[in-house]
Amino acid sequence: AASPLAEPPCSQAAPPPSTAAAPPLTGMTVLAVDDEAMVLTGLQMILESWGCTVAAAGDMREVFAVLDALPDPPSVILTDLRLPGKGSGFDVIDRVRRLYGHEIPAVVLSGETAQSALLEGQRRGCSFLHKPLHPGDLRQVLERLREGEEKGQGG
Repeated sequence: AASPLAEPPCSQAAPPPSTAAAPPLTGMTVLAVDDEAMVLTGLQMILESWGCTVAAAGDMREVFAVLDALPDPPSVILTDLRLPGKGSGFDVIDRVRRLYGHEIPAVVLSGETAQSALLEGQRRGCSFLHKPLHPGDLRQVLERLREGEEKGQGG
């Protein structure tokens, strides 16, 4: 018989909900679009540390190049609102959704809070995160989207 002092073997398998083991983002593919290389690299490092696969692009042209390399559609589009040229983050969202023929969840990163941009995003069902970005906020949004995605798959 086991000694009464022995710890049950599963005692360490249940970390408190506040740790990084909260709903895992492993296996989530994120299309990250930002024209600032530093921001994009930072996003990529954070997302990869959470177990995400990251397809990183600096503009609309790169978006299609990185999507070409993916076996499946991205789980989430994470895009800066302001991109070089005429395109915006909303154009990226529209074109990627059109490409795959379904509403891929999208998160828009923005340094501005113009009402028109917020309305434009709501119309598309986007989440908004304001720059400078806090990793904790990003993680919360992605976990919410992931939970919604799993519910949507019917089990």
